[in-house]
Amino acid sequence: MKSSNIIIVSNKKDVAKKIMSKIVLLRFEDSVSVCSYHSIVDFVTDNEIDLILLYAESSKDTEIISKIKTVSKNTNIIVISETDDSELLCRAFDEGIDDYINIDTPETLFLMRVMWALKRKTFSDSSEKKSDILSLSKILDKNVEFYKKEYTNKLFDKEFKSILNSNDKTSYLVMLTASMGFSAEELANNLKRIMRLSDIGGFSSDEKIYLILRKTSKEGVKKFFERLKKIAGEKVSIFASAINISDKSYADSLTILNHLLSNAVESGADILFEDDCLPTENTKNEIGTANTPSKNLIRKIERIIHPAFFKMSAIYEPKFFNTKVIQSVGKSQSSFTFKSNLCYAQVSLSYGNSDKITVEIDCIFYGKEKVEVCDIKIEELTGDLLENIIQSVATRYKKALDNKE
Repeated sequence: MKSSNIIIVSNKKDVAKKIMSKIVLLRFEDSVSVCSYHSIVDFVTDNEIDLILLYAESSKDTEIISKIKTVSKNTNIIVISETDDSELLCRAFDEGIDDYINIDTPETLFLMRVMWALKRKTFSDSSEKKSDILSLSKILDKNVEFYKKEYTNKLFDKEFKSILNSNDKTSYLVMLTASMGFSAEELANNLKRIMRLSDIGGFSSDEKIYLILRKTSKEGVKKFFERLKKIAGEKVSIFASAINISDKSYADSLTILNHLLSNAVESGADILFEDDCLPTENTKNEIGTANTPSKNLIRKIERIIHPAFFKMSAIYEPKFFNTKVIQSVGKSQSSFTFKSNLCYAQVSLSYGNSDKITVEIDCIFYGKEKVEVCDIKIEELTGDLLENIIQSVATRYKKALDNKE
């Protein structure tokens, strides 16, 4: 394994010494030097550098990054700072840094992040010399290093299972699309500017982009999306949907994301999360305790009703022409509806603070209405049962349409 050439960039000797102490356990053959802001560009121009640890106190300190990238675009840069200032980080990632580490990060974690950056650089160099093994295998797009559309689902499914097996509850699967005239490739180029080493991107067959953002909270996903919109500019409309990788399969998650994304595009909501339409603690005062679903009911909405609705919508939207398939998940009532000019069929579920869910099936075919009502205990409601009810109503709806035709 070849030695690595690492440069610490700081005008403060005490800071440089502190950073040096964090990486003292690097291999003996690795070279670590200190350089000032004033001389770093010339130094990089004259020497082959593997990694730059750039100490930054404010967003103004990030201006040097573009100059470094101009003379050495393949040099990895990690920003080191004493603050988690959002403006500094946004500017730094916009300029193309590879990672950020707080200077007070424990030595072991600090060293691991540096070693990972070096490992990625070594792999990148090796790949270039071998004409990029993954690109030769037609897996990665060579321009943005996203999975090609032919391989995205298969490889993302494996990543998904790996995350589920690791019990990591802080990763998100994100689906994105942009307005007409802004291609998936252009969107991917903007995404690469703000993605971390651990993030994964892939193209889909319908001009969408999938991302796996590891170790990212919901607020982190929102900030990521805001940075993306800022880079793309005001003239470009970008929409996204996001789901926490927790207890659902990759296929079920895609179904949910597709419909959330459709809702985002139709409503202009920018980004929608799976739980956006579910009741929260903040809504309790607005809807009153008498009509507030219990925690068990909220879990049913999240784990059964919501995914089942999205799955059925994905099945029947392509099958029924001139029919609107409408789904709604609310605080005390949810509904799944087929609607055309002459036929209407709806499955609605009503729930309050009791231990039962009232299921009402309302069919109006050519002016004739038929209503059926039954109660289901919370523990009896399953995804299969709900899907069977909707499928039964869909069969009646289709029969009514066929008979008229």
